[in-house]
Amino acid sequence: MALWLLGACEAAGVLDRTDVVCEIVRYGLLEPDATVRACLDAIPVSRADVATRESTPYARENLVAVNASRAAKRLSLAAGELLPRVGDPALRAEVEAWLELRTRLM
Repeated sequence: MALWLLGACEAAGVLDRTDVVCEIVRYGLLEPDATVRACLDAIPVSRADVATRESTPYARENLVAVNASRAAKRLSLAAGELLPRVGDPALRAEVEAWLELRTRLM
């Protein structure tokens, strides 16, 4: 029921994808591997293209890139909370790679 409600909130525009996935993490609505996969799938930018503090100034013209970087940071931190319980080595490696970037993200 909670997953349906979150999906309905996203469809109605009440919550964005980042908020929905973070709520799934918060309440433990899926298995750790599935939750981490959802976090990674929701990151709106690749590691290669993500805006960092060094590459992108905080300016109005960079608002989309800054917001994507913030979402990436929030989602990677949420996934990182579950890292000890993740069984899939590929997922673990991807989360660890994002976590290495966290201090540089917006």
